[in-house]
Amino acid sequence: MVSALADLARLRSDGAGLYGSGDRLFSYAIYGRDSVTAGESLLYLRPDVTRDVILTLARLQGTVDAPVGPHSNEEERGKIHHEHRTLYVDGRRIPPASERLLRQLAGQWGGDETSLTYYGSVDATP
Repeated sequence: MVSALADLARLRSDGAGLYGSGDRLFSYAIYGRDSVTAGESLLYLRPDVTRDVILTLARLQGTVDAPVGPHSNEEERGKIHHEHRTLYVDGRRIPPASERLLRQLAGQWGGDETSLTYYGSVDATP
C-alpha cells in the first residue's frame, strides 16, 4: 500500500490531475480516458484526486469545432481530450526527452511551442 501511494503521489500534479505514466516518454502527459478510469478507481480512497481529475477534464474539454485537415487537434465542442502536454509542470520545465516529444506531437496535432491538447480519439468522451 505504501508503494502504491508513493506511485500515486509521483503521478499527481498540483491542480492538474494525474499523469498517464511514470515512464520517461509518457510522463508529463494527461490522458483523458485514463484519467476517468483512475478517478473512478480512486473515488472512495482519494476523493481529492478524483475532484482534481474532474476539474482538469472540464478545463480541457473541447469548446470549439476545429477545422478538419492536417495539423488539426480534432477538437469538438464537449469532447474530452485524448492527450494533453505542456512545457512546464508544477512550475518546472519538463525533461528534454519529453520536450522533444511535445514539439514533435505539436507539429502533428496543431499545438504550439509550449503545449498541445489533442482530441482525436473515439473513446475518451464518456
